[in-house]
Amino acid sequence: MIWTMKTLTESMNLQRNKGLQKASVILLALWISGCGASKNTSTTTPNPADYTSKLSQQQVNATLWYGESLENHYLYLNLYDHATSIIREKVGLDRKRQSAVVLDLDETVLNNVPYQYERISKGLGFTSESWDNWVRREAAEALPGSLEFTQLCKKLGIEVFYISNRSEETLPATLENLSKLGFPNAEPDFVMLKTNTSNKDLRRRKVSSRYDILVFLGDQLTDFSSLFEDLEQPVSKEKLTSLYPEMSRQFILFPNPMYGEWEKHLLGPEQKSDEEKLLQKQSLFRGK
Repeated sequence: MIWTMKTLTESMNLQRNKGLQKASVILLALWISGCGASKNTSTTTPNPADYTSKLSQQQVNATLWYGESLENHYLYLNLYDHATSIIREKVGLDRKRQSAVVLDLDETVLNNVPYQYERISKGLGFTSESWDNWVRREAAEALPGSLEFTQLCKKLGIEVFYISNRSEETLPATLENLSKLGFPNAEPDFVMLKTNTSNKDLRRRKVSSRYDILVFLGDQLTDFSSLFEDLEQPVSKEKLTSLYPEMSRQFILFPNPMYGEWEKHLLGPEQKSDEEKLLQKQSLFRGK
């Protein structure tokens, strides 16, 4: 009986030792595998296209909201209606010079969401070459209320100017796009594109030297004044609040969550890689 118990005990110990050995082998294999995976991860050079794709995907919600939502459609109708009220009020005042309005083009008059969709679907971002190619397709549609507003201005004897930072080389395509949609003044004298600088002050002054500008319309604060381009001494929210009462009768701002000057105020003016942009945006988000 004693021998049987001893034999049984030894057998159980042997099985337990074998089990422990087997578990140890498995754990060792997993540890080695993990070390290998960690080593591979740390030595693998990230593909720059991965960062570009991640940045592109971050635009999905903003682009869908801009292109598809009833809220955005309503905002454009509402803001152009507000602009109409302003010009009707101002045009009746006694003026020594002819009146004019100044509009930005992209995401103010023309809808370029299809370009955004194409780039996002390919995991790509904005490039000057791809943008100019899109412009030359003359495929942008009119944004809600924009055509009716500009046609009304022309009917009331108010000249319509378009000041845009599209490149001067795309002027023929831009004029053709505007003309096909029925926008007034689709002519070189009234469509002022970028030549040497993206700053619009010189072009605005050229218009104001001959006309009384009743209202400016755009999707960036820089469509109203270069004051908002200063990255070294940026306008604070408090300063903007103090400027608002006067600006509100001179400038109509349209929504654009997809892109804009606001990103430069977050990321800085210097050129950055897509990896740097992505990491900086993530750090800003985590800091809130």
